[in-house]
Amino acid sequence: VNIFAYIHQIQITPVDLVSLSLTINAPELTNNHFELFLTPFKRLQQLELIIETYVDYEFFNANQWEKFIVEHFPKLTTFNFKFSASFIEREIIDRFRSPFWLNKHWFVAFDPHSQTLFTVPHFASTKTSSSITSVSSDWTTLPLEQHIIFYDRVNQLRYELDQSEHLYRYNHVKELIFDDPYMYDNNIADVSKVESLIINTSDWTLDKIVTLIKTAMPCVNYLRLNCT
Repeated sequence: VNIFAYIHQIQITPVDLVSLSLTINAPELTNNHFELFLTPFKRLQQLELIIETYVDYEFFNANQWEKFIVEHFPKLTTFNFKFSASFIEREIIDRFRSPFWLNKHWFVAFDPHSQTLFTVPHFASTKTSSSITSVSSDWTTLPLEQHIIFYDRVNQLRYELDQSEHLYRYNHVKELIFDDPYMYDNNIADVSKVESLIINTSDWTLDKIVTLIKTAMPCVNYLRLNCT
């Protein structure tokens, strides 16, 4: 039963929760139903929202969120969200640049690859590939000097044929995946912490793999070869 569809029929008394985490997959979810559900939790200090289905633009409205939080959640100090969004306009991101959001360090980003609008660093992706460019400053409210967060969060890196320019190195990679037999650029990542190595090509000799592990990846304890 989807509680949000009938929330307007239920009278909810105030609840003394201080922390709430919600993961929602409800295509019929409306912003009005959602606000009715949250309103009783007046003492919330931490709120995490994950909405896995595409919702209307009201959920992306920074001004409306600000008004709702100020009115109903005066004690809220931590707010993290991750919303599915096939596309949003830059104006939506710009609305999250108001003092209300920036002073609380509630930074937001939109990633067109994963099609998500999310808070940073909490929901910054932990997986990426060498062909994907990090989120640009136009699509995030995170200060430019903190953009290294998008790299430091990554623990799984996939090397692909196409390469993009990267402002920083990936310094915390634990799982490394090679899809391209000719591509290995150690300027992209520090691979000394890699524990899991996956090679999806039959063009690498065993000697090459062993040498790579011995010379650059001393922490590897798992190796998978997909030779097709």
